[in-house]
Amino acid sequence: MQRRPVTFARACGALCWPFAAAMAFTASAAGPVVSDTGFEIIARTLSPSLYWIDSDRLLFEGIVRKDMDAALSGREPNRLGHLKKIYLWDTRAGSARLYADGSALCVANGVIRYTVQVDGTASKEISRRGLSGQETELEEPLRAGEKLASAGSDARVYSSFNCAALSRSALSPPAAPGRRILVLRAGDGYLDAGPIAVDERIAEIRARAPGYVTLFRPGSPSGIKLPFTLAQGPGYPVYSEYLGAYVTLPEPKSSQPGVLAPWPRGLPFTVYSFRASGEAGEVVIPYGEWGGLMAVQPTSAGWMFAGQGSPAPKAGLFMFGSGSVRRLDSGFVYEIAVTPDGCRAAVAIKNRLLEINAPTNLKIVDLCTEGR
Repeated sequence: MQRRPVTFARACGALCWPFAAAMAFTASAAGPVVSDTGFEIIARTLSPSLYWIDSDRLLFEGIVRKDMDAALSGREPNRLGHLKKIYLWDTRAGSARLYADGSALCVANGVIRYTVQVDGTASKEISRRGLSGQETELEEPLRAGEKLASAGSDARVYSSFNCAALSRSALSPPAAPGRRILVLRAGDGYLDAGPIAVDERIAEIRARAPGYVTLFRPGSPSGIKLPFTLAQGPGYPVYSEYLGAYVTLPEPKSSQPGVLAPWPRGLPFTVYSFRASGEAGEVVIPYGEWGGLMAVQPTSAGWMFAGQGSPAPKAGLFMFGSGSVRRLDSGFVYEIAVTPDGCRAAVAIKNRLLEINAPTNLKIVDLCTEGR
């Protein structure tokens, strides 16, 4: 089967990156193929569980589904503790192998980090860190409190883009006290999303009418205003190796700071993208039966996203491209990870929504034709 070139501009719609229009990709004429791996994922809230270390190999923290089924039937205690391990899925073999008996997996800038033992009494943990297959063992203080960022100038801010907690005062330029800070990948700087305190954020929005999330680059005290406001917030950015940029879905422009509200019915979704240079763009995905969006990533076939469903039973995995949306799978999607070449995606999806103990399945979506 011949590979068919399609421009990125056609895939992501009329509103697209100014610099991405010249990019090209190869989409499958037969359409995406969704395959079940036989593993399940216990999705984490604040950090990813799925990491492509290249365009063929996926590193993930998961459980063999048949082992979990047996443990549930036998009512085994501490099922997650002894069943969840780190595996490496190889798409060429169509199978996975045990990579490590560990937890708290994190991958950043090609470096893998995971915990192999925790000693609560001594407040320390043993972890392994390094390039794939070259990890070395480290003994470190417990990381339990690193994700709780306080307002002080010396407070440490956890960054999933770096698998580490970084001091505000050590950032370049130093991050001001009392600000909501999101540290990007090493060398890319950080985002300032306004004051941590809601009342102070509201006052700043009124004073700056409306005020924007700002990108601070290393060594430059002058920030770059991004196209989403302080009221919208930065969303939950992910870095797309395929696009070479960060992708995020902030709250609607009509949002009120500190007020949690569902996405307004009928309002299209504006997905923002930005590079470390400050260059930014947006893509608009229409509102439909997919309801609210939870995760969005660019692929070689268009923009893949998780729809919460409107109503909820219509939740699923969708693809937006050439101005239209199509459903790829049904269920509640917790996470999407796309390969650097954009040709595959790993998805954590709970297909049987109405069952309490239904697994969150790990599936692979193949988007390109043979000969990739």
